[in-house]
Amino acid sequence: MMTTEIVYNVAISLKSHMLNAEPFLIIGAIASISPDAVITATSTELEAKPEVFRSTLIELGLLAVTVIAMTVAILILRFSQRRYIERETEAIRVES
Repeated sequence: MMTTEIVYNVAISLKSHMLNAEPFLIIGAIASISPDAVITATSTELEAKPEVFRSTLIELGLLAVTVIAMTVAILILRFSQRRYIERETEAIRVES
């Protein structure tokens, strides 16, 4: 399903000759969340092996940081697009 989303977003980008990064960031965040659920579900089996459990916790932490970074990137994109549209609207009003 994620592959279909990526292909769809690439096709839209090629047709419009503009790259919209937000859909790709959303897909990346979803792709980072799904291993979190799997690792969390299987982590109880790893508690007996401290080395493996520690590396699993590090992996979970890195995945969480990835999701947070992508979420912040999406928020920055949305904020900057809103500011850009406001500036363009203001420029049109001044010209009129």
